[in-house]
Amino acid sequence: MKPKFLNGLIIFACFLVFISLRFYPYLHDQIPLGYDPGLYLYGFKNFPFTNPWLKAMFPPGLFAFVKLIPIDPTYLVIPLILFFSTLLFFSVYLFVNRLFGKKAALWAIFLLGCSLVGYRVYYWYYLKNIAALALLFFTFYCLLGKSYWAIFWAVLTVYFHSPTDFILYSALISGFLFFKGRRPYFLLTLILTLFFALPYLISNFSFSFAPILEGITTSIGKPSGTFYEPPEVLVLSILYLPLGLLAFIKNYKKTPFLILPIFGLIITAVLKLFFYRRLLIYLDIFLLIFAAYYLSKIKNKLFLLIFILLNLVYISFFVNRTAHPLINHDEFKEIQSINLDGYLLSTDEMNSPWLMGYSQSKQVISTGLNPADNYWTKDEWNQFWFGSLAQEIALLKKLPQPLYLYHSDRQPPTPFMTDYRCFTKISWRVYKFICN
Repeated sequence: MKPKFLNGLIIFACFLVFISLRFYPYLHDQIPLGYDPGLYLYGFKNFPFTNPWLKAMFPPGLFAFVKLIPIDPTYLVIPLILFFSTLLFFSVYLFVNRLFGKKAALWAIFLLGCSLVGYRVYYWYYLKNIAALALLFFTFYCLLGKSYWAIFWAVLTVYFHSPTDFILYSALISGFLFFKGRRPYFLLTLILTLFFALPYLISNFSFSFAPILEGITTSIGKPSGTFYEPPEVLVLSILYLPLGLLAFIKNYKKTPFLILPIFGLIITAVLKLFFYRRLLIYLDIFLLIFAAYYLSKIKNKLFLLIFILLNLVYISFFVNRTAHPLINHDEFKEIQSINLDGYLLSTDEMNSPWLMGYSQSKQVISTGLNPADNYWTKDEWNQFWFGSLAQEIALLKKLPQPLYLYHSDRQPPTPFMTDYRCFTKISWRVYKFICN
């Protein structure tokens, strides 16, 4: 069998594993996975942003891209994450092929397909992370070839996601410091990237970057970022992370522009610096690449066969047990059918993103998810959840009218559900407040 054909066959097999696992949850239902799809859909529908909260949470790149697509973004939620996941798959292959060779690249995409951490990033619908990682690896691919197309991909990375851009800056600085013979190239790439990204960096500094800089100095040792703790990530990546760490320690000098990013990520994880949980995603994929390099040097076929089988069994079991939507089919359909002439109070913070993205109302009032919705204090929310009917009614009168309430199946019954004087039930989970 010719080497090119064999390599193509292996790439196809790895991609089949990678994409099949991501399609698997949608064989049963078309409910997007994770917590964030509703937030993204809300952002897609409201771009260009005028709300400071949306500007702070969503860099404009992804949303400008979606705006160019002449399709209702409701139908793009699932295709988008599949598209950018595919882009990540091939960007990793191209980068590792140029960095360590074809054999390591094949191992890298196999490990990417079997990565439990990578799958949880997909499951939680971290779309910005996935898209920006794909763009970052295209940047790295160009950097290795000393191509100025790296500036194009680098600028896109900045416009798509922060803090991926901080990893990008550290890589360019690392290349300037440690990549002998290419220091002018890395410096010029950094300067031009910052120049083209300057309009966004200046206009959004107070919304996006000032909080990050403040967090770096105030959150040391505190839980930060929405993802797993380092020991949990180690368990999820136990089959390849030790190999990756060992390979990085032995070979970090071969990748001068990755020295600062990876050492920085390791220090961030150990000291629990700002956003350390979410940054573990980046550390995991970098060490996965070094694990691929390690595996490419192993000659023991029996060991490699057992390693492949273990990874396939581990990811298959994990996906089968965990890849289920956070809301059921009936509840999702009801949320999609909501079309109200007033304000909608989400009594369960887990439902707020779904209601914001998929329902129609003047405004979804949540538990402070959107600062513009912050009508009640934390104590008042507790009074509403755990207080008497009279307290609930008094609090509801403070909110803009007409007012509707969405009460999830996950929540225990509250007094207003059985009161027919001030509340009218208009669907299975939606009530109208009529004592205003």
